[in-house]
Amino acid sequence: MEAVTREIVLPADADEVWEAITEPDRMGNWFGAEVHLDLWPGGEAEFIEEDGVVRRGVVEEVEPGRKLAYRWWPDDGQRVDESRVELIIEEVPSGTRLVVVETPVMSSSWDGRFQALAFASALVPVG
Repeated sequence: MEAVTREIVLPADADEVWEAITEPDRMGNWFGAEVHLDLWPGGEAEFIEEDGVVRRGVVEEVEPGRKLAYRWWPDDGQRVDESRVELIIEEVPSGTRLVVVETPVMSSSWDGRFQALAFASALVPVG
């Protein structure tokens, strides 16, 4: 099963990065979508992209300050194109590393989303 892994180091503490990836309004700013997220295992997720595309999801794991994992799929009534996304936070000497792993690959826009995260949060990638 093909996966994509992307990472970025942000000069911010882990709490700030956690808020950026879990608070719906903040997440929506860099994700390029209106985000609805029930932040507990089994919680519902919905991503309404700027072009009107809707993806639904369910939260699988929440480890505050460390990890968020969810499954998502296009809102077409089927879950054939379902993938699992893991957002993992790790403190490093220069700030906080955010790693995203999506399996199988359904979204090819993580690089652009990382750039938007750095810009929307007034954070500049390091290294």
